[in-house]
Amino acid sequence: MKPKPQSRRGDAFGPNSRTDARDRILEAAVNLFFEHGFVSTTIRQITTACGLTPGALYNHFKSKEELLLAIALDAQTRVWDCVSSAREAGGADPAAQLSNMVRAFVLFHLTHQRAALTASSEYRWLSGNDRKRNIANRRRLRSAFAEVVQSGVNAGVFESGLSPSQINIVVMSLLNMGIRAARWYEPGAAQSAEAVADLHAWMAVRIVSAGGAPPPTG
Repeated sequence: MKPKPQSRRGDAFGPNSRTDARDRILEAAVNLFFEHGFVSTTIRQITTACGLTPGALYNHFKSKEELLLAIALDAQTRVWDCVSSAREAGGADPAAQLSNMVRAFVLFHLTHQRAALTASSEYRWLSGNDRKRNIANRRRLRSAFAEVVQSGVNAGVFESGLSPSQINIVVMSLLNMGIRAARWYEPGAAQSAEAVADLHAWMAVRIVSAGGAPPPTG
């Protein structure tokens, strides 16, 4: 189920999105890419949605792919900043770091559903160096989570039997859960976005904590 449309201010690219032409284009593209997909959306639909001419759009973006790249990079930058700050707030405790990071990641996706989901699903239409740049950012984020889990394993806080390859699988699973939450979460539901993010953070620490059954081998 796709999330209901959110307020433009809540899922846009800044407080001046209604007046700044570039942000208006980005906001319109996010909504259209989310609703119809990158391939099916036309430049004409984007300019109509934001009340600009195609010429005005091309003053800011050379192509539809460049527009998609801007959306993806904006979301990735904001996620990275949120997760990095959360990691720092956890101090030297790997469990606190992981909890904070997962909470920040999930909360971003729940409060910026359209932008986050567009960035995570439509990036596959990027090509060449744009695609490589996007993938590099995704790998950097996964590596940050893996580093924290590995540090917890080394410190005896997390399950000692987790191998580096298993840690990578765990991290990808945690991130995928966060992304999927943005698909089923309904703003205004009984459980707030903060409560859902808190639960994901709790689950993440429980998954890797020491003291349970050892991970499977092979």
